[in-house]
Amino acid sequence: MKYFKGLGVSLIAFSCVTATWAADLGKHGEVYKIEEKNALDAIYEKLKTMEKSGELAKKKKEAIDRSMHSAKNPKPVEGIVTSTQKRVFNFDPSMVLSNNITTDEGQIIALAGTRINPLDTITMSRTLVFFDGTKQDQVDAVERLLKVYDRKITPVLVNGTWLELTKKWKRQVYFDQAGYMTTRFGIKAVPAIVRQSGKVLEITEMPAQELKP
Repeated sequence: MKYFKGLGVSLIAFSCVTATWAADLGKHGEVYKIEEKNALDAIYEKLKTMEKSGELAKKKKEAIDRSMHSAKNPKPVEGIVTSTQKRVFNFDPSMVLSNNITTDEGQIIALAGTRINPLDTITMSRTLVFFDGTKQDQVDAVERLLKVYDRKITPVLVNGTWLELTKKWKRQVYFDQAGYMTTRFGIKAVPAIVRQSGKVLEITEMPAQELKP
């Protein structure tokens, strides 16, 4: 309660000074009593009351639970449907530089406007498999792939609980947060497989029953 003791002393000192001024200067209008508490004091008192009643601890737990639930159960990616027929298309990962790329010394490595394809210098070592974790046939199909190809596959959810599958499969299952990858690749339906084919990525959407090792 040091805060309020200090505040009390300050208020007393302030009132004494004010009283002295009033005596010296005389009355120059009506004096109104201050009724409203300082906003910070009111908030502090409210928090102290909530803490004593246990309400504050309850609110903290509710906030943590909501955060944990959101982390474990991300919002489904919008606009993704279940694959009913096979669709194969390519995605060119090339990009055009908007600015010059330079070394720390200022030497230009690549000029703005240069078209760069990451697959010219790197190789995609794993195949991405996008699927809906709430569809059991898709989950089973991906699980079969993992048993055969193991670490050559990276499973990515567009819906469902990634944590449960991570525990069940004893390997990391990812989630396409906010649909960043599916939007980038142009994926409209799942299951969908993304693998490198030369200088492009080959993307195949197909029904779960066709997703075989």
